[in-house]
Amino acid sequence: MMNRSMQEPTFLILTALVGGPQHGYGIITDVLRISGEPRRYYRLAPSGEERLAAETEQLRRNVETATARPRSRLDLGTMGSGA
Repeated sequence: MMNRSMQEPTFLILTALVGGPQHGYGIITDVLRISGEPRRYYRLAPSGEERLAAETEQLRRNVETATARPRSRLDLGTMGSGA
């Protein structure tokens, strides 16, 4: 066995399993409790919401344009690298 120092996530998982076998969610819950790290919460700022709406609209228009174009004689599913 290597004498490499143990990574913190490994230490926390092993510590969570000392009490007995657990499923993944139980391990996660224990690790969160053991580590005591505060959780970070993120929210969408108004400018981010506007940017997302604009980008979504642009993508919608791109799809609309692409689907409105007549199909070429090649089947779209068999197009080669020339697409």
